[in-house]
Amino acid sequence: ATAYAEDVRYTLGPVEDWSALPEAARLRQRGSYVLVLYSEHAQRPLGVFDLRPRLAPGVSDLVETCQRYSVELTVLTNGDQIAAQALAHRANIPLLESDDALAVIRARQQEGAFVAFVSDNIGASSAFSACDLAIGIADDRYHLPARADLVAPDLIAVAAIIEAGARREATVRDGIALSILSNLIGGIWGFLGLPGVAQASRVVYVTALAALADGWIRLRGGERAGSTL
Repeated sequence: ATAYAEDVRYTLGPVEDWSALPEAARLRQRGSYVLVLYSEHAQRPLGVFDLRPRLAPGVSDLVETCQRYSVELTVLTNGDQIAAQALAHRANIPLLESDDALAVIRARQQEGAFVAFVSDNIGASSAFSACDLAIGIADDRYHLPARADLVAPDLIAVAAIIEAGARREATVRDGIALSILSNLIGGIWGFLGLPGVAQASRVVYVTALAALADGWIRLRGGERAGSTL
């Protein structure tokens, strides 16, 4: 940006020579974006602006949800690697130093992982196609011009999606486990000829009610506000 004041030209822009500005280099290592104000007659910069990137709303909620349900959360570098490292450190999220999302997704899938990919970038189209669950970030002001399985307005909604999926998976797992248990008990009693049909059916009723109760407890929802997906 360039402006004139009393016929003097002032310029605000990025640092061109980091070695000449050690104080700016220190700010840069902290993950800040650094701008320097010059005038055409000054030998030294008139000022250094330290712009600290802001974490997106809902980051802490997303991290807490992933930790609670043992979901591995990773940030991929995109553009400025130093800034990405600083942001990942502040958000307490591991940083994977790779900008090839497609290769990372395929590597995780080969390890047997179910991969969800979250992005607000149109360049994520190929990653959306390769992952198991594509979540696009877009709100009323910004529309994502890429195909995604789900569209969320912010990271809080992404955390809600992860929580809902984890609860559903746990409910299905518990229901199958209880069904297997009741059938095992019934099979053993059947081979032994014990007990009577009326008494043996109680096991089925109890396990069925237990599965329903487990599903209700897990899927009844919490205090989180309804999503606007």
